[in-house]
Amino acid sequence: MQRLCLLFLLTIISFPAAFVFADEGGQVCSLYYPHIASNFDWETEIAVINTGEARLSGSLTAYSGAGEPVSSKDIDLLQTERKEISVGSFFQRPAEIRYIKFLGQGSCQGYEKFYTSSGEQRAAVPAVHVDENSLVDELNVTHIATSSEWWTGLALVNTTDIRKELTITFNDQSTKKIPLEAGGHWSGTVGSFSGINHEAVESAVISNAKGVIGLELFGTHLSSDTRYLSGILLNNKPTDHLVFSHVASDSKYWTGVVFYNPNNSQVDLTVSPYSDSGAALANQQITLGPGKKYVSTATNLQLPDETAWFSVDATGGKIEGFELFGTRDGKSLAGYKTTTDGLIMGVFPKIDHNGWTGIAFVNSNERPANITLYARDDSFVGINRSESLIVPGHGKFLRLAEELPMLSGSDYITFESDVEIHGFQLNATDGDAMMDALPALPMWIPLSTTSNLPDTGQTICYDMTGPQLDCVGTDQSVCYDTPGIVSSCAGTGQDGEYLSNPMSYTDNGNGTVTDNVTGLIWQQSFDAQAREWDEAVTYCNNYLPDGSSWRLPTVQELQGIIDVESPTGLNSIFSVFDERSAFYWSSTVTANDPNYAWSAGGKGKVWASSKVNDGGCRYFGYCSNVRCVR
Repeated sequence: MQRLCLLFLLTIISFPAAFVFADEGGQVCSLYYPHIASNFDWETEIAVINTGEARLSGSLTAYSGAGEPVSSKDIDLLQTERKEISVGSFFQRPAEIRYIKFLGQGSCQGYEKFYTSSGEQRAAVPAVHVDENSLVDELNVTHIATSSEWWTGLALVNTTDIRKELTITFNDQSTKKIPLEAGGHWSGTVGSFSGINHEAVESAVISNAKGVIGLELFGTHLSSDTRYLSGILLNNKPTDHLVFSHVASDSKYWTGVVFYNPNNSQVDLTVSPYSDSGAALANQQITLGPGKKYVSTATNLQLPDETAWFSVDATGGKIEGFELFGTRDGKSLAGYKTTTDGLIMGVFPKIDHNGWTGIAFVNSNERPANITLYARDDSFVGINRSESLIVPGHGKFLRLAEELPMLSGSDYITFESDVEIHGFQLNATDGDAMMDALPALPMWIPLSTTSNLPDTGQTICYDMTGPQLDCVGTDQSVCYDTPGIVSSCAGTGQDGEYLSNPMSYTDNGNGTVTDNVTGLIWQQSFDAQAREWDEAVTYCNNYLPDGSSWRLPTVQELQGIIDVESPTGLNSIFSVFDERSAFYWSSTVTANDPNYAWSAGGKGKVWASSKVNDGGCRYFGYCSNVRCVR
């Protein structure tokens, strides 16, 4: 067994429990770094980023393979501060550490990188947020490569208090049983399994995995002429639409793609490539049988020469996928798992000062994206510089960070866009000796990002007991004070005291309504069909009644049309069918868990709901209605 494989086998990996919302109006950030190796051969770098508007306070606790605390240190980060750590120099007894957990009050993101001390191999993954509603009964291992050149490693942790016996069923129907104690960890290489045909194994499904989460690594053996290493999380997010944000195919770099069909039926794929400018190129059709995967390079996929990025749409079932970028000299490899999720605000969490960092944006919308990037350093004071850019509809932006003068010297970059945007970053050392990739991570979105919000329509104020009182000197008709005491609303700070940007709408007579305050055009009616979040995004993206590009609104935009005194939660100019139709999906994903998104309505309520409910739309909160905007 090669030394690299043995190191992985002996390094136990752990993963996170759920994040929750704190009772007193704050948010608890539970962030895990699932693989730590800090010894003579390996080192691990981690970072915590405060992505909220308030102070982030908490502790980093390092654990042994048995789950025992090894070391713990307090972390206190002001707004936009970042803490980057080398495990070997930050913690005591680093060689005993197998995973690290950050638990704090606030909003956060993070990443980790583990690399060889020889400077030959490196891999990066986002730090992990997991909610119990996102845990699934099966984990898909989308890609396995076990040969004389390649090895694949798996790591699993049981986050429940019940002993489990997992079954790994490979694509050739051979199986391997893995006993996993409550709170236990297991890791190993697929090549170490006996009784399976390693040459025939290409993918797998891990069953009885409710509450189990994991990671896979794939790399080339040290005996090989290449030094490839990369990894992805086993986070099971199948979708019917994937965005592959970058294609590099030249004398220096190659791009690899993987599409995986986890279903028991055939799936038909449409691969739609686009140029940098957003021109649609000739698409391709691919059929994937049940449980099959498609592995190719961009060259073998025969994409047009002008291809800058492409999307994959699945019919007949949802799929998973990822892409890899490698150097043709065999020195380095980087990869990340693709999703359908775009971001309004996000963060590129690491700018490499000992090499180079490339950043890419893909705009999968019809209309242009206006993006502002902000240079950040690790301190609260910050660099305070920004750079603006426009990405055309279906277009792409790709630059080295050093080529953007206003971002020079930054430790990391945040961004905001007026439409959902896809992003990823590629980091490398000088000479491309080591390379890794990370997707853009979601950020907390302040309410100030949408200007000219209409008034809420509130004309009545209340105290804790609700007796109606006379209002003096205000624009509202009814006002309330502390229990039973009549007073003016002036100076109370209640919503009814203020009237700014009064609601104003125009019925365009074609099934749309213009908000005269924000300038947004809204769908006037809808089909009253409750949907999961992915379905809501697809519905609006495909809603083209007048040939214009529609989309799912942000949570701030949704709040702008809520009328808190309307029985349905919306102004009467909008067509509604019942009380429940006042809850609508937004495109805004929660900062601490990309498996959750915000919905708004219900006479002013904002609700964070799981994007997917395995039981369909039976339970309130998992499915909401949809009202599109442009």
